[in-house]
Amino acid sequence: MHPISLKEARLLAIHSQGLTTAHPFKGKKGALQAIEQIGYAQIDTLSVVKRAHHHVLWSRVDGYQPHHL
Repeated sequence: MHPISLKEARLLAIHSQGLTTAHPFKGKKGALQAIEQIGYAQIDTLSVVKRAHHHVLWSRVDGYQPHHL
């Protein structure tokens, strides 16, 4: 196994979550791509503003709409 620096580990974690660029995914297809990249979308049963799973996708998918799920 090749050791990596703390900086490399942080960048890897951020990249794997789809957060290295603004809205790396787009539209309904992008919502599916984002879920595939991060591995899951945890359904949040509480809603103060909007449910958390929508926030996760809004921050990654350009043009995301709740009906995309």
